[in-house]
Amino acid sequence: MIKEDKKSSNKGDHERETTKRFKDSLGEELQVDRTLLCYKAFYFLFFAGFGASFPYMALYFKQIGLSASSVGILAGIRPIIQFVSGPFWAILADRFKARKAVLLFSIFSWLIMTLALLIPTTHKTQCKAIKENTTEVDLSVSRRQQLIQFGAQREYSKSTSHMRGNFDTDKNTKRVNRPSGAKLLFHISPFQTYFLPSSHEEPDFEVGHPNPKIYDLVYDQTEVYQVFIYLLILVVIGEFLEAPTFIMTDAALLQKLGDERRHYGKTRLFGSLGFAFASLTVGGLLDSTEYRYCGRVMNDYRLLFYSFGIIMALVFLFAAWMFEFTYDEAENKELGEHTGTTKEILTLLLKFQYAFFITISFFLGLSNGLFFNFLNWYLEDLGASKLLMGIATIFRAIALIIAYIFNALLSKLFGHVRLMLFSVLGYFVLFGSFSIIHNPWWALLLEFLEGITYGTAWSTAVTHLADATPQGGAATMQGILQGIYWGLGGGLGAIFGGILMDEYGAVPSFRSGAVISATVLIVSGCIQACISQTKEEEKLKAFCGKRNEIH
Repeated sequence: MIKEDKKSSNKGDHERETTKRFKDSLGEELQVDRTLLCYKAFYFLFFAGFGASFPYMALYFKQIGLSASSVGILAGIRPIIQFVSGPFWAILADRFKARKAVLLFSIFSWLIMTLALLIPTTHKTQCKAIKENTTEVDLSVSRRQQLIQFGAQREYSKSTSHMRGNFDTDKNTKRVNRPSGAKLLFHISPFQTYFLPSSHEEPDFEVGHPNPKIYDLVYDQTEVYQVFIYLLILVVIGEFLEAPTFIMTDAALLQKLGDERRHYGKTRLFGSLGFAFASLTVGGLLDSTEYRYCGRVMNDYRLLFYSFGIIMALVFLFAAWMFEFTYDEAENKELGEHTGTTKEILTLLLKFQYAFFITISFFLGLSNGLFFNFLNWYLEDLGASKLLMGIATIFRAIALIIAYIFNALLSKLFGHVRLMLFSVLGYFVLFGSFSIIHNPWWALLLEFLEGITYGTAWSTAVTHLADATPQGGAATMQGILQGIYWGLGGGLGAIFGGILMDEYGAVPSFRSGAVISATVLIVSGCIQACISQTKEEEKLKAFCGKRNEIH
């Protein structure tokens, strides 16, 4: 009886101790560090500039006549250039102790080169009326296109299908109205006609006897190609000069945090707040500039460039006066056997466990590249307003805050690799869900999940690799990580995403993403199980060896 009481007492003490440790850990995560306010303000402003422009950049390119594959190349070439140039700038900054100079130069370049994207545009666009001699219209629908959507998506096979529409008319001209939410998208060679949904719009076409009219916006394809080439040149040059911005800011924060690197997410979350606030504000302002031209809904996208310019000018001034880097050689020598040289960092990354981790990071970057560049494109096709896109960004930001705040605690409980596999599972759910939704308001819930997924993946990758790297090589390691995640992963995600959406449409593209995510999750889970088993066997062998030495 006494033994049972003692057991019960020990169990109660253990539960109380566990609860106390959890409360202490939670309190530590929610504690505010006033010394980091400068960094939090910088992240808020910097990502506000990013959020004011880039979520809507693909829609601007779409409006001036570029295809999804062209937009994918423009979006995807950015991070690929960053993959090449990022480590170069990081090594240069570390070697010559010029991190602040490199940061200021990259911010200024970002400001100038982004505003320059407003210069090349199409001028020879024409609004033409297509007339038919009879009231019977033959609509040829290819596999990439959809006919009429009434809240549901209809897919077509590879072979060309045809639909004949007969319109009843009388002696007077009749206006044909679409139900709310309906979308007409068909192809009448050589023109493409898009009718976008709006609850307060004029009817898109008239049907009369004998000449119904369908208005179509026709682009000069030679001019569109020239604009694309000009934009591509600006993006390549600009991205090479802009590449170190993210690297230098993250390196400065990690340097400031020191041994508390796991709290990176608690400061980085202010960037998410700035991004969401600016995206929502600019989205609402863009909706206020909406107008109709030739059956299409248009917006004045100059607004996003002006907003970006104002915010990034403030970011440059803020960084110039309040951002500082330190170079403590003595501190670097105390950090272990690594010296922070590029050669040793590369040797570290070639170890199987880190190579495996980097591979998962690459796939997560690939998935993020597709979502980041084409989600708003897809939502616009579903009938979402710019304001709804901004609201979805708020949901994503709230989720990011949660992910960043609790990342350190979750890393302790589950480990970095398991959190990365959780993110792969998140993208599987996202790809599958976006492939079946028909109402754009579902994007609010799914963007929340995307925020949790991305926030967990990125903060885990940053902190895990930072823990293995001395501060003397912090910028170099961040340059390599950003090059792989955002550069190689994000770039290929944008390029392949654009090609898939052009060739097959959004729904098949998202379904392919779900299948690939499931495959990566299963294979990675098996590899991680083998790694864990090997580690346990090595620990057991080491324990048995020590025990034999004692005896």
